[in-house]
Amino acid sequence: MAEKLSVRGKDIDGVVVSAKAKKVVCIRKDTLVKVRKYERYAKVMTKILARVPEDLDVKVGDTVRASECRRTGKDVAFVVTKRLS
Repeated sequence: MAEKLSVRGKDIDGVVVSAKAKKVVCIRKDTLVKVRKYERYAKVMTKILARVPEDLDVKVGDTVRASECRRTGKDVAFVVTKRLS
């Protein structure tokens, strides 16, 4: 039985770096942040936990899109909506 989670808020594109849990994956999101002092850009990496629906097959190394939803766990507030590659 597929669960229905309503999505709202942010959409995040990232790479799956860990899929050890049963229904949860860890997504790495890379962004560039400007450092005003040095007038350069620095890479910043964020890891986000996202729930995986039963109908999606997601593995480590896949690029996915995750959308914000209600909390489904202590640290899980996103759900994978699409597999990009």
